[in-house]
Amino acid sequence: MAQFRPFAIENNPVGFSLAGTEIFEHIVVGVDELDYYNNYGGLAWIAGPDEENGIIIAYHDTIIPLHSNSLNPGAQYNIGFLRAANEIEFVKLAQNFVEVIPPTADEAKAQLEQNGYWTSYQRPFWPYGSI
Repeated sequence: MAQFRPFAIENNPVGFSLAGTEIFEHIVVGVDELDYYNNYGGLAWIAGPDEENGIIIAYHDTIIPLHSNSLNPGAQYNIGFLRAANEIEFVKLAQNFVEVIPPTADEAKAQLEQNGYWTSYQRPFWPYGSI
C-alpha cells in the first residue's frame, strides 16, 4: 500500500505557522487529517512520494523548471524529493545538503532538519495518506 503525505512551500516562512502542519523553513508538511489539497492555509499542496520505497528527503527547490506531480501534471511546485534505499545511502545523500559530514542516519536527520530539509527517516507513516 503506497504511503504519502502532503507538502507545500511557504515563500515567507519567518513567523509563519499553520495548524495541522510541521514547518522546516520553507517546507510545510501536513500532519493532521485536513483537506490540504484545496489550498489549505492559502498554500499549493502536493502529495509527496511513496515512503514505503525508501527514505525520503524533501527540499525547497528554486531551480527552473520546477517539479510537477503525477496527480496534477500541469501544476509546477518548488519542492523536490530524493529517495535513499537504505540508511547507508541516506547518510551519503544527506552529505550533499549539510556542512558537517554526518556519521549516522540519526545525525543526518538532525542536520537536515536543522538546515530546513524534511526527511521521512524514523517517522511513522502519515495515517491518512495511503492508497
